[in-house]
Amino acid sequence: MSIDRLRAIRAFKAVVEAESYSGAARKLGLSRSHLSKTIKELEEELGVQLLHRTTRQVRTTEPGQAYFEACARIVNDLDEAELALGSMQREIRGTLKVLAPKSFAVLALVPAVRDFNLRYPDLEVSLYMIDQFLDPVAHGFDVVLRYGEQPDSALVGRRICAFPQLLCASPAYLADRGTPTRPEELAGHECLRNLTSMRDSRWRFDGPDGPVTVEVRGRLSANSTVLLREALLAGYGIGIMPDYTVAREIAAGAVRTLLPGWRLPPQPLHAVYPPERPLTAKVRLFVDFLVTRFAPAA
Repeated sequence: MSIDRLRAIRAFKAVVEAESYSGAARKLGLSRSHLSKTIKELEEELGVQLLHRTTRQVRTTEPGQAYFEACARIVNDLDEAELALGSMQREIRGTLKVLAPKSFAVLALVPAVRDFNLRYPDLEVSLYMIDQFLDPVAHGFDVVLRYGEQPDSALVGRRICAFPQLLCASPAYLADRGTPTRPEELAGHECLRNLTSMRDSRWRFDGPDGPVTVEVRGRLSANSTVLLREALLAGYGIGIMPDYTVAREIAAGAVRTLLPGWRLPPQPLHAVYPPERPLTAKVRLFVDFLVTRFAPAA
């Protein structure tokens, strides 16, 4: 439906409801002659007379009454949709308080939030970075992003994606210590262990002959993926990294992936929020944006 047709329908509806051109013209802020011309053009376009005109009032013809009822439903639905949209737009302002893991916030979320802000310029995002999970209710967060499955039934969760995990090292480290060809060979290497991960010293792989679990050791462990990434780039050892943390370095040749025949479990990312709070438009839009942004990594 064109904008001109919609304006003509609104004009026709106003005339029928006011039962006069003058009353409808005052309501719409138009001249009576302009309104009369609009209705006449609508009738000519439809090929049917919609109104009976007398000196005192205006009445619908039989087809005009049927057309009016259909138009009234269309206009009322459109008005309700515009009111809802206006209400939603008023909600998409203020501050959105987000808690996210440090590595995801630093290496992936900042450019995503920039693009989100370009789309919704009246909404400020307050981003908090911590790898430990905090209760969103107790700390006043609108949404919490967390790795792993969603075991907490007291919170509402939505899966954003699952990042592939890569076993990798720098070319300098591999030149010095050699390149492992099977998971069992990792026991003789300097392995960078993540203290916040359930895997810690036991790395599990799925390979051609089924799952393999390897006990690994190393002189450096940390509770930060960002720190372990820097150690890996510096040639300190072999580490397991979410793909988004080393994608550019792999493309540039600064990092090499290892054991192509074995896969590591992916790293799920969820958005969680308190169930007792109504899901606001700004939270829903932010979570939808993240799903669209990162879903290809699933």
